[in-house]
Amino acid sequence: MRLLFISIFVVLFIFNESKAQDDFIEKSELTWYSLKDAQSMALENSKKVLIFGDAVWCTFCKKMKKEVYPESGVINIIEEHFYPVLLDSESNKVIEFNGNEFTEMELARAFRMSGTPTHYFLDSDGSVLGQQPGFIPADIFERLLSFIGTNSFKNIEFSEYEYKGSKLSDEEGE
Repeated sequence: MRLLFISIFVVLFIFNESKAQDDFIEKSELTWYSLKDAQSMALENSKKVLIFGDAVWCTFCKKMKKEVYPESGVINIIEEHFYPVLLDSESNKVIEFNGNEFTEMELARAFRMSGTPTHYFLDSDGSVLGQQPGFIPADIFERLLSFIGTNSFKNIEFSEYEYKGSKLSDEEGE
């Protein structure tokens, strides 16, 4: 009896969390794309793909969705430079990446996602430019998105980019 109760609870919890994923996408000011569509549009428009590696139970993923993704600066930079994709690291939903079919879980493993949230930055040809695990506050996430989106990563390290950005901000404030 106890096992039955626990099983029902788990099923209801997963269903509720899955609905929360759908609600996030529907209520988001960003347009979230399938990976196949994002890759196609990125290639056509010389943009990049941003993959948000997520899990329905992940507390810090929920925090990113609530506190970071709604920020106007984050939205503006993503819309300018990326096509965002939500990847549920535990889903058996079949998706297409670089012309091959994977479940979302298989792709997360192929990317060696060891925790959530993890963000992956892909070039327009599907090459992984980099990844950043963990919760990222909005102000830092904006700078990271800009760093990747503007291709600054090709010329300088992020720490130097951050330093130059803060120097410019200090000079503007004077």
